[in-house]
Amino acid sequence: MGKPLIEAVVIESSTYWVGLTLLKPPPEQMSLFLELEKYGWLSKLPVPIHPCREKKLQDKNISPADLIAVRWFSSLSRKHAEELPSRLNEMADGLDDEDIIQKLKNALEFIKKSVPEGTCEDEDGL
Repeated sequence: MGKPLIEAVVIESSTYWVGLTLLKPPPEQMSLFLELEKYGWLSKLPVPIHPCREKKLQDKNISPADLIAVRWFSSLSRKHAEELPSRLNEMADGLDDEDIIQKLKNALEFIKKSVPEGTCEDEDGL
């Protein structure tokens, strides 16, 4: 297992949401990060961290401030983005695992805050 894979597992198990997360790269490797930022795919909203697992990040010298949420739904039309929360709610209603339910709820909050942030296209795709 390489260092990036280990970091990915630690980040995924420490975050409390459903979505893509990037670890901010060191300054000498910023080109891809800047390309994604140019297209508006990176959110300024914080990635929710599981309250009992923040130490796992600290043990790997990962700061929660270095976690960047990717707007994986940014290409959705506004109509589809507005339907997504009800679908996530339906998924959460059918589950028993409180951890997964909370991850889905945090993802919902993230989406609700991101839609007004201008992450979705208008109805006509513009």
